[in-house]
Amino acid sequence: MLTLETLYRKQAFKKSDGNYVLDLIKATVRYLFPPEYQRAVIVSDDFQMRPDLISGATMGDPSKLDYILKMNGISNPLSIETGDVLLIPDVKQMSSSFINPEPEQDENNDKLQINKNKPTLHKDKLRAE
Repeated sequence: MLTLETLYRKQAFKKSDGNYVLDLIKATVRYLFPPEYQRAVIVSDDFQMRPDLISGATMGDPSKLDYILKMNGISNPLSIETGDVLLIPDVKQMSSSFINPEPEQDENNDKLQINKNKPTLHKDKLRAE
């Protein structure tokens, strides 16, 4: 199972029914300066569709796989194919580029509070009917 720090850093909203919703649109990485990479690697047959193995082999930690995904603009970790060239990021720089999530927020009635400083989203009456 792939564990992505990117998903753990997403803001969660608690709905009135007790279910949680992740905000998958908000950015999780913000570069303060252009990202640097340590080296480039060519994906072999043994490593296709396995960013965790690539991360373990190149950075010594398979849990840093989303650092490689973010650095290379890959949204689907299973799309990595033999022959792809991947940039291996600087771990310290990538680690400091992840944005910490805001505290969880509750849903009031049928409104989802996205941020206290921004307007809330309302259900469209015509669409509800």
